[in-house]
Amino acid sequence: MEKELNNQADVLQSILASTAPPVSETLTPAPVASAPTLTTSVAPPPPPPPPSRQILQSPPPPNKPKMPSKANDIVIKALLLFAMLLVMQIPIYLIMDLVESRESSYKSVDEDTIRSWGGEAVVTTPRIFVSSGNYPNFKKTTPIIYNDLNITADIVTQELKRGIFSTTVFKANVKYLLTPSEADGFDKQSASVVNPYIFLFIPASITKQKITPTALLNGSELSILSNNCSAEKFGRGILYSIPYDKIVNAKGWNIEISSDVTGSEKLTFSIKDQQAHIQTTSKWQSPNFNGDILPDNRTVSSDGFTATWVVSKDFSRSEFGVELIVPVNPYRLIHRAAKYALLFIAMTFAAFFIVETVNKWRIHPIQYFLVGAAMVVFYSLLLSFSEQIAFGWAYLISSGATVILISMYTFTILRQSIKSALIIPALLVSLYLFLYFILQMQDYSLIAGSILLFVTVGIAMFSLRNIKWYGETKE
Repeated sequence: MEKELNNQADVLQSILASTAPPVSETLTPAPVASAPTLTTSVAPPPPPPPPSRQILQSPPPPNKPKMPSKANDIVIKALLLFAMLLVMQIPIYLIMDLVESRESSYKSVDEDTIRSWGGEAVVTTPRIFVSSGNYPNFKKTTPIIYNDLNITADIVTQELKRGIFSTTVFKANVKYLLTPSEADGFDKQSASVVNPYIFLFIPASITKQKITPTALLNGSELSILSNNCSAEKFGRGILYSIPYDKIVNAKGWNIEISSDVTGSEKLTFSIKDQQAHIQTTSKWQSPNFNGDILPDNRTVSSDGFTATWVVSKDFSRSEFGVELIVPVNPYRLIHRAAKYALLFIAMTFAAFFIVETVNKWRIHPIQYFLVGAAMVVFYSLLLSFSEQIAFGWAYLISSGATVILISMYTFTILRQSIKSALIIPALLVSLYLFLYFILQMQDYSLIAGSILLFVTVGIAMFSLRNIKWYGETKE
């Protein structure tokens, strides 16, 4: 009971203390009657309860960091550009198909022109033979051997145009000089023939377009017996009559033959059982010598070429000659250039992508697509101009127009920094110069292309060295 009273007294005092008005420190408090003192003892307060045991738990695992949105944007942009490159293959293949179609039309016109003018021209050995009967009743023929044969051929080329297409053809002035080893050679070889008749036979393969060769015996012109003679063992050709008395009574003799041979692409010499010395000259700058025997001496320069063959009797039959290679076939060059189209577009896209990433700009995919389209149209321009003018000028005009167009567009979309915008024109000029070098130097195209790829990868690695692909930039 006393314990409850003490508790109630403590509560009452606390309530009075909280409700009493504040008293200034300068005032003296009024005396208060003292309360009766309770003699009962107060029990000590109970001890506080022991702390509850807490169960130790491991902290929750940290959440896996998510890739920042900037890194996501870079990856998505790269994938989108890759898909755009795949789409760019469609117009590239269409351009290549157009090139093949135009080349097919050119070959058709070229074949018609060659069929009319003459294809490969073959220069064969003239034949001299003795017969016991006059033309056309040859009873017995015995060939006359002459040990010295000199042939000179001067090749003159020209262009034949049909529409926008042109074909390179040539006319060769071929001259023969036939000289026996002995002055009485005819007499010895024709002694077994009764009432001999001597003939000069020129195969038809060395004359085209109905051009009749001129034959001279010691400066005197020989008479023609037939323009289309069929001689045994020799085939068809032109037949001349050689006066027997001029051969037998002459101390020395020679036969000169002059013929204009027309053809295209190739001039071939066919020598059989005869020692010969052949020389060809031309102003054509890109010859290709082929056949059984290569020239003993040759000279090729910007002024043309000269080649000399010496044929021994040891060769029973030999065929050799020179092919006039067209140095610049625009359709082949454009077809080769189109193979690099995807690579050049990818390198240009990469340059834009690097500039965009490093400078934290945003270039829209449509702008990438327009740049790629301009680079594809370059090949169409090159094809169109090369059919009208020389390939070099066509390449200069087409590449120059493409570089100017893309450069102006680049300065518009990258106007924040002229220095960064200048990277694209510099890259395009380098690429088109490099492409022209590859087209002209076919033998070195592989090593040049490999070097280009290596340099491109190196530049990309150097430009992107400070990029943290998870969204942070190195300080």
